[in-house]
Amino acid sequence: MVHLAAVARVLIPLIAPVWYGAAVLASTALWCAAFIAFTMTYWLILSRPRLVGAPG
Repeated sequence: MVHLAAVARVLIPLIAPVWYGAAVLASTALWCAAFIAFTMTYWLILSRPRLVGAPG
């Protein structure tokens, strides 16, 4: 999704400069979706107790 956000941010304004605002919004939405997916994937791993039983 981050790759699609980069493509939307760079290529769409080059092809159609009139759609610059829409390209930025699309890029923002794709980046946020990628970050949310990353957070949801790793939240369980990062919030569990350590496997070795050591504190911290």
